[in-house]
Amino acid sequence: MPVNLDTIIDEYASKTRSILKCRYKSITVQKLRQAKLWIDEHTDLQPREKELLFMRYTDILRRFEVQYKTNSYYYTISTIFTNVASLLVTAILSIKDDSCSEDITSPASSLWWITWLLSISISITATFSSFYKWDRKYILLFTLYTKLEQELWMFLEQVGHYKRDNEYSHHSDKLSHFFSRIELLNRRLNDNLASIEDKDDDPARQKNQQSGTSAASEQFSETDSENNGSSSAAALSPSHVSGGPQLLSGPPPISGGPPPISGPPPISGPQLLSGPPPISGITITESSSTSIEETKSDL
Repeated sequence: MPVNLDTIIDEYASKTRSILKCRYKSITVQKLRQAKLWIDEHTDLQPREKELLFMRYTDILRRFEVQYKTNSYYYTISTIFTNVASLLVTAILSIKDDSCSEDITSPASSLWWITWLLSISISITATFSSFYKWDRKYILLFTLYTKLEQELWMFLEQVGHYKRDNEYSHHSDKLSHFFSRIELLNRRLNDNLASIEDKDDDPARQKNQQSGTSAASEQFSETDSENNGSSSAAALSPSHVSGGPQLLSGPPPISGGPPPISGPPPISGPQLLSGPPPISGITITESSSTSIEETKSDL
């Protein structure tokens, strides 16, 4: 037995009202009743198709509306409070009181405590807003909630994605496409909310990570350049240039070249190959012994 569409709309209104409490407005319910009347009078949908359409659409719409209005409420309140409190703190601090009274009931002491309380309240509100990400969720939910409302009226008007293929096409031909569109919006909301919760959007932390990475890269580059510079300097030093040819070919260093850095000057080749100079006494002794032997033979 088909369910009455008014019953579905009333159930949607009661559930939404119980969740949103005083933040609930019946504008969406009025739009749903108008859409229900138009569907009954100007479409060829069967009762079961109408029931399925309203059941699924109101279920997704209630989820969108509750999250959108909740985040909108907290985002609006936190933003207004933060801006107004910041202006009050600036205005109070601009008041100069030269009296240095230690009495806690004095006006200067009262202003100091008011400034302190406002500053603490601003910090707490900003912490909650950053933790729950009300600003990002508000923008996302506003976009998707508006798009979901637009899909129903585009389907009823048969424009955009639901434009007639020919003069014989009806709403029942585009019903499956309408269901696929609203399910796509529902899945997109789930994916985007999950990405918002998982993403680390702390700018201070990202800045520290980037600065640490860049400092490490610069330090590594400087160390590498110093090592390359010392290696090239050692390879092009004068001692290496002058010593290389002497070991291979043996000629003395070029007179016009740079002097050696340390150590005595290189010794020439003949001095290295020959021993110490001959002693003259040995030659005289040999000639003397020969003449003595000749004298003995004559005798």
